[in-house]
Amino acid sequence: APYASVAPTSLYTFSTDWTTGRQGTPIAVFANPGENLVLTNAAVTMRGGASVPTTLKSNHRDMYSYEGYVWPQQNLLPNTTYDVVIFGTVNGVAFEKNFAFRTGAAIPLSLP
Repeated sequence: APYASVAPTSLYTFSTDWTTGRQGTPIAVFANPGENLVLTNAAVTMRGGASVPTTLKSNHRDMYSYEGYVWPQQNLLPNTTYDVVIFGTVNGVAFEKNFAFRTGAAIPLSLP
């Protein structure tokens, strides 16, 4: 069965908003090496609140066949719980993964 984790930093940039770079932290989804993972749908929702727009990436030429990403297309709020549901297939067999995570406190940015 596939598993998912919230990556600590952005390793890839799939956002189409190159001017502001506004996007949330990616949610990485993995099957076992050698398997074929295809993400078909996902929902990221603030607990008791609004849905977060996402972009799905899987089965891409620059990625392993067993990896995928659910990429929030806006910054996630600090100290907020998000509910996630991800749909896809592994080797053609459908799966649904449900979980929640909570963001931490905002980190102040200081630019030189």
